[in-house]
Amino acid sequence: MEAKKFQVSKGAAWGTLTVLSLLWVVNAADRAILSITLTPIKQAFDLTDAQAGSLHSLLTAGIAIFAIPAAIFGDRWSRRKVVSLMAIIWSAFTLATGLSVRFWHLLVSRFGVGSGEGGFGHVGGTWLSVIFPKEMRTRVMAIYFSCGQMGTVIGLIFGGCCFTPH
Repeated sequence: MEAKKFQVSKGAAWGTLTVLSLLWVVNAADRAILSITLTPIKQAFDLTDAQAGSLHSLLTAGIAIFAIPAAIFGDRWSRRKVVSLMAIIWSAFTLATGLSVRFWHLLVSRFGVGSGEGGFGHVGGTWLSVIFPKEMRTRVMAIYFSCGQMGTVIGLIFGGCCFTPH
């Protein structure tokens, strides 16, 4: 069976790379900001170290649990729709994290963020691999994944400047 050919304009391909890369920045910044703000969160919610650590653990569990189903949907349904849906889910749960008033709200919210992030990286990467020519894929992937690292840097700076006591 021959794979479907997806023809998109050069502008549409670069626009997709730009949007996916910016989403990757926001994704990574969210994780970094949580790392930087963990001490104030522990104090505000009177958490133990184990409880605070569970916030990252549940985020990672959400990613791990939803990565394969998201990949299946990306292959069978639409990569664009999967990435869009996942971005909406993780954005909603990121907002819910900020609005949390109880520890269990934080737990559910961080798991939800992870569930939304679960398929973003690899579904977005495969989407890029079908819209760019073979000769450019390595450069495109380098741009895409570098944005995750830049998001971490931005999140650490932003979190350190804006969300920690001075």
